[in-house]
Amino acid sequence: MEKMLACLREAQGGKVKKWLGFVFAIGIMLQTAGAWAGPEETPCGTNGPLGVTTPDPSSYSYTRTAVGETKASFTISSPQMNINSGCNSKLPYVYGNGKSDSDINVEVSVGEVSSVLPTEGLTLSEKTTLQDAFSMAPWNFTLIDPGTGSQQIQLTFTNTAVIPAGTYDVTLDAKPETGVGVGAASTTFTVTVLEPTAFDTQPPTVTINAPTNNSAICLNGDVDLNFTALDPPEDGAGTGITVVDAKVASTGGTVSIFPALTIDPVLPVEADVTVNATGSIPADAVGSYTVTATADDAAGHTGQAVSGYKVSVNVSALPPMSVAGRQFKAGSTLPIKWTFTDCEGNLLPPFASVSVSIISPTGSDDNRTAGTGAANIRWELDAYGNALHYITNYDIPAIGTYAVKVFVGDVDGVQAEQGQLSFIAAGKGGK
Repeated sequence: MEKMLACLREAQGGKVKKWLGFVFAIGIMLQTAGAWAGPEETPCGTNGPLGVTTPDPSSYSYTRTAVGETKASFTISSPQMNINSGCNSKLPYVYGNGKSDSDINVEVSVGEVSSVLPTEGLTLSEKTTLQDAFSMAPWNFTLIDPGTGSQQIQLTFTNTAVIPAGTYDVTLDAKPETGVGVGAASTTFTVTVLEPTAFDTQPPTVTINAPTNNSAICLNGDVDLNFTALDPPEDGAGTGITVVDAKVASTGGTVSIFPALTIDPVLPVEADVTVNATGSIPADAVGSYTVTATADDAAGHTGQAVSGYKVSVNVSALPPMSVAGRQFKAGSTLPIKWTFTDCEGNLLPPFASVSVSIISPTGSDDNRTAGTGAANIRWELDAYGNALHYITNYDIPAIGTYAVKVFVGDVDGVQAEQGQLSFIAAGKGGK
């Protein structure tokens, strides 16, 4: 057997040597190639957290009860690239530690709320309400292009009346997916809530107590003025009364008086405090008058009230008309006599303009004015220049009841009725 193998080796010796040499050369080449390749190369990745800009605008203020919203924007960007000898810059860049991909998922959320003012901060419920008032688009996204990629975020804040007045810093967080070697980042948006400003919207309330509307005051008496004013509190918005005043004017505008007033308490006063004003002026001219009382508040509003009164004389019939039960014969002439007196019963100087209207039972009237004829109105004076009486002679046309309306010219030149007299004409028994 051994001899056979020896013969075989000898016969093939030359070929075996060649084959072994070839195998040895291939092994050397493979070893050399392995030494040339070195360790496995890695792509370059980013270094550090995400970048985030300050919102534009970075703050917002609103009145607590106002309805509205604001918009802002900020940008989230890739961290910078970390290119060093440990990575192959010719390979596509990746995020983080080089073991992730060329894109990462990022989520944007509202983070912590810190109270600048008031220092006591918000309750948990208020804090949640403030956070829920924010919306952002997109809330989450895929960030591509390591080293240069970015995403703009649109922020919307909607007013909420629940949050008390104050200033609040709200953190906006940008968080990448975990395990990729990229850190989170945040920015701040400031919200200021203002308490609504209370506005005084109502004028003071003014009430005239005297003179009462349509009251009658006799000539040479006193016109007592009294009114009150109050500025409504309006839940704290009322500003209070600063000025009160009164004006007395004749209906025709001939007379305009600003009477002196006594005011209590001293002005100015706060809202919901009643101001009393009193004064007095003489009723020295026949006519119709208007009292206008006003009150101003600190907000520039004016409240007013108006009351009217008349000043007139007393008209008294004189004999024979004044005799009780006296009747006059139709067809006879009746001397219609009367007198004017003031509040104290004093006679008065004659009026420059005086007239009567005699109304018959049929409704027809006979108008008479001052003059020298018997059918006109005349008067006699006393030693002091006062009219003792006025007289006009009237021919009674028929039986029945007659009315005599007496007028004088008032302060505005208008014939103002001062009183009404009457008499009866009979067919028999009249005198």
